[in-house]
Formats: sequence, C-alpha cells, structure tokens
Amino acid sequence: MSFEKIFSHIQKAIDKDPNARIRKSGDIDISSRIPFGIPSGIPELDLRLGKPGLPAGRVTEYFGFERCGKTTAAIQAIAQAQRMGGGGYFIDTEFAYDENRCHDLGVDTDVNFALGEAGSIEGVFRNMDAALDGLIASNFNKPFIIVVDSLTAVETEHNKSLEIGAEPRLGEDARRIRSGIRKINEKIARSKACVIFINHAIATAATNKYAKQSTSAGGHAIKFFSTVRLQFSEGSDVREDDKRIGQNVYLKIEKLRNSKLEFPKLDMVLLNETGFDVETSLLNAMVEAGIITHGKGSKSYTLEEREFPKADWLNVVEELGGVGKAYDYFLDWSLKNGKIKPWSAVSE
Repeated sequence: MSFEKIFSHIQKAIDKDPNARIRKSGDIDISSRIPFGIPSGIPELDLRLGKPGLPAGRVTEYFGFERCGKTTAAIQAIAQAQRMGGGGYFIDTEFAYDENRCHDLGVDTDVNFALGEAGSIEGVFRNMDAALDGLIASNFNKPFIIVVDSLTAVETEHNKSLEIGAEPRLGEDARRIRSGIRKINEKIARSKACVIFINHAIATAATNKYAKQSTSAGGHAIKFFSTVRLQFSEGSDVREDDKRIGQNVYLKIEKLRNSKLEFPKLDMVLLNETGFDVETSLLNAMVEAGIITHGKGSKSYTLEEREFPKADWLNVVEELGGVGKAYDYFLDWSLKNGKIKPWSAVSE
C-alpha cells in the first residue's frame, strides 16, 4: 500500500472527528504554523531570538521578581502589534492598570485595544477563552497580543472561598493553570494570537550557590507550553545629574523551542518615562547584526557609507523615518541577510 493510500485511509477515518485532523507537512493551514512574528519592542532581543519578534499562535512567558520591567515589555509589544495594524487585549489581575503608562509606552488605548479584569485563575482562562473565540469567529488575521498580568496574582475559586488563614489545597494553583492552558492551547494556535503570560518569580531553597536561586510560580504548565520564556532581573540604577532616570534590566532567554543555543544575558536600559530604551537597543542590534559598522574613530559609526558619531544617532533614526521605520529597516535587513529567520515552520 502506498503512503498516499494510507494517508487517504486515515483522512476518511477521522473526517467526522472534531478533535482529530491530519495534515501534510507543507500544509499552511496546520495549526502549529507561525505565520509571522510581532516585534518585541526590544530589537536586541529579536536578534538574540533569531526571529522577527514574538511568535503568533504560541505562548510566551515573562517572569521575574518585582520592578524588573515585565509589564513594561509586554505593553511595548502591544504597541508593536498596533503598529502592524493589529491590537491587544490586556487582562489585569493585579488591578494596577495605568492608562497613562500605556500611552507613554506607545499604546493607543482607543484603537484595537481592550482591558479585561479577572479575580481568579479560572476567571483568567474564561476571559481568554472568550477572547480567542472572538478572534477565531471574526477571522482576525492581523497581529494580536493577549497579555495576562499576572496569572499567579490571583487564587483559584476554591481557595478564594476559604476563610482567611485556612490551609489551601496543595498544588491547587498549578492544577488549575495546567487544565486552563490545556483547554485554550489549541485555540491560541488557531487564532494566531500571541499570548504573553506575566509571571512572578519565587525564591528556591537551593543549597548550592551555583544552582538556580529562583524559578517562576504556578507549577510547570506555563514552562511546558511556552515557545519563548524570558527571565527579567533588576540591575543597578541609571542616573543623570544625580537624578534616577531608570535602571538596568537583565534579560535571559530561558527557553526557545527548537533551539539548543546558549543565550547570554542582555543588559538593557529601562527608562522611567518611556520604558525600554528602543533607540539605544536599535543601535546595538544593528551593530551586532552588521548593518552598522564602527567608523574610524572610537565613538563613530558607519551606516550605508555615512559616518556619524554616537551622539548623532537619534538624528540618524529620524532620517530613517523615525523609530518605527528604523526598526522595520533593521528587521528587513536582518531577514534578507539571514541574521534572523522567519517563524514559519512550513513552506508557503
């Protein structure tokens, strides 16, 4: 029996089963296909991922201790999705949403943006389930990011019903998170939404000083289902004229599915007013990719035969059409020259 006959036989056998499908490897309708990436808002991160941003139709996890830029990075990613003509849905479980901060980070809260709230882990997943159903029903085919900030900030509904001080069931949060992700994972793939779970870090009881001293909360389910996992950690303050204008933040790629590379930490600058310093990150990424080369002087650079000092970089960005156009230039050049590769897992 030829493979085509085997394939046809399987197809007929499962045609009426809503929970089973058969595909050929090159089928662009395959659920695991990632049609595009959404720029992370941090060019150096895109370059280290080797992809044009965060994956559509997959789960990304941002985790770390407090005050290390997780929410800021997620909001800046929503701004990038809007720049591509898409939108975002921000599910707030910490009840700390700040519309002014969203505006400062580039999000237009009046266009293709909605805010949800949830008071339990089950409520988060019901909220997400409805949003994903809406994306699928409307056949929305533009970049869309769903951010949950944060999944482990709320209790399960069973634990919420207990008296304060009562002992919760062991592993209750992890079980509810696992069952919730399993329920919506297929819909995430079908909708092609990029889902960012913001998660807390918890200290571990590692006795070996060389072992990992922290991990993400909520069990292993988010780790398993994530295509990308990023750890955020706080660094030293950034000061100008004795005034704190921001802080250094270290990003570590803890997981990149289908990659066995070792990723060094990225040292980023998080500014108080505007979030992650995209302009400086763009310069560093373009130098690392080879788009910009070092000039004759120690602090000069060359872009397309034009030499400029580092102090003129913002003027160069404006000449390229602004930050958005410069970011696109970086991604297009990097794709064309193989510095980053498309997310798509199948041929088109």
